[in-house]
Amino acid sequence: MKYKIIIILLLIVTITCKADTLNVPLQFSSIQLALDTSESNDVIMVQPGIYFENLVWPSINNIHLISAGDTSNTFIDGGNYGRVITMNSYLVVIDTSTTIKGFTIQNGFVLDSLNSRGAGLYIYNCSPKLFNLRIRNNKSQSFAAYGVGKFTSEEKIRIVLEGLRAEESIASICRREGINPNLYYRWSKSFLEAGKKGTIYKHPLQSYRNIVYTF
Repeated sequence: MKYKIIIILLLIVTITCKADTLNVPLQFSSIQLALDTSESNDVIMVQPGIYFENLVWPSINNIHLISAGDTSNTFIDGGNYGRVITMNSYLVVIDTSTTIKGFTIQNGFVLDSLNSRGAGLYIYNCSPKLFNLRIRNNKSQSFAAYGVGKFTSEEKIRIVLEGLRAEESIASICRREGINPNLYYRWSKSFLEAGKKGTIYKHPLQSYRNIVYTF
């Protein structure tokens, strides 16, 4: 009898912990539809392509949004119509068991005078892990939100992070991006000072609860 109870409990745990893989676009026509259908521990596998979407993350923890390709061939494109990804949960704790990996996040646009931050990726009250993302060409109606000039704020962050990873020399990065090394070091100084004030960045990129983490 005791062994039967143990076997039943193991079966219950196995069923409870079972993760589904939701394939976009083979099973679901859009990433948003897959997100809305997903449950905790599910993997949303997105095939290479361009997906014109403005995603709103559901109030579910432990979802894994993964590109089957990488940043060179899998794009989530906001179409200059709204934020590309919004993650703002008050109902449940979304922590580091939630992941987004392997996408280029681009062409987000925010037309909100009260909150013009995070046209590409807006995360509040959540702590997902972000891996191998390229975030580019996201803009806001507020110049302060994304900067004026050739480089947006997310492009500056990307360039500074490349230097901090030390996989390529600063001089080489500056030549490739067409900037003066002095400008790079000014961006780097501002980046580190922001970290001291509470805007914390790590590699892989990770946000912390109750801190607005925007690109």
